Amino acid sequence: MDLHPFGFPTYSNPVATADVKASIVFLSNDSLALYFEQQISETAQPPYSFKVLTFDASGKLMGQLAFLGDGKSLDITSGPNETILLRESEKLDIYDARLQLIKTHPLPSTTLGMKFDRALNQLVLVTTVDDSGKQKAHFLDANSFEELTSLIYPKRSTVIFGERQLAYSLGGYCKGALHFQPDQSNWQKLQDRQTCNPLTFIGRDAIAYALNQQLSVVDRNGNELFSGHIPAPDTFHMPSFVGLSEDRARLAIMALMKRSKFTTKAGTWPYYNEVFVYDLKPKKLLLKHAMPEGYVSALSPDGHLMATIELGTLKIVPIP
Repeated sequence: MDLHPFGFPTYSNPVATADVKASIVFLSNDSLALYFEQQISETAQPPYSFKVLTFDASGKLMGQLAFLGDGKSLDITSGPNETILLRESEKLDIYDARLQLIKTHPLPSTTLGMKFDRALNQLVLVTTVDDSGKQKAHFLDANSFEELTSLIYPKRSTVIFGERQLAYSLGGYCKGALHFQPDQSNWQKLQDRQTCNPLTFIGRDAIAYALNQQLSVVDRNGNELFSGHIPAPDTFHMPSFVGLSEDRARLAIMALMKRSKFTTKAGTWPYYNEVFVYDLKPKKLLLKHAMPEGYVSALSPDGHLMATIELGTLKIVPIP
């Protein structure tokens, strides 16, 4: 589906198009939401113009919402019961799938980001902790907003969130790089593994991480549950997390690929993104999807669909 009629910006330079702030989230297996920053002049100052769109499985537009915001203090994600959570500086707006406002929840001015886990019905809000160089993750029940626990971790770290727990890496030396909160001792047997690029928790007792073109899933006792090749070259950018199905069986990651020197024009970016979807139970790679002009992707809750935005076009890719 072409998003330009809805206001997706048009730039002659594909690099400028790739810099457009945008994201996709599945609300269910049959509906999704996306947002993007609308075209602005080079001299424009925040707040900028954004648009949110929702579509059903047939491609029918369900709702649209335009608003002004600062991309640095903006988050949009799915929520419980096919809702959309839109975070701005000091508030969280909750919309239904037709983008009708349900309610607004106040947030502290120190809020930096949020992450929703549908399978756990858990919302994590991240806030700053004074001038300590640390951040606090607040684990909330996504329906009642009751705080279940909170955990502190270093600001400049790579972090993943699980069920009332988190793991973070400070980079550098990979062996034993992961630190776990609230109970490091439960994960002590991972200290001999090179885990500096964590991707996601798999349930309560396992994590996925990537290193040296290899995707691994290990449990807290150090047992390897999955090991698969990532058919991407070693680059300056490690593979990143795209999505995990609700049953924790299908995992999607994105890696940076290098363009052929014969197809790379002078002065253009020599890399592109490719998404890889793995089935962790039969232990196999299900899908490779190259995005030569794309940068945004999402996995459906059942793990059988992937959505991407490529050069201003929304694409739905079936996964075997």
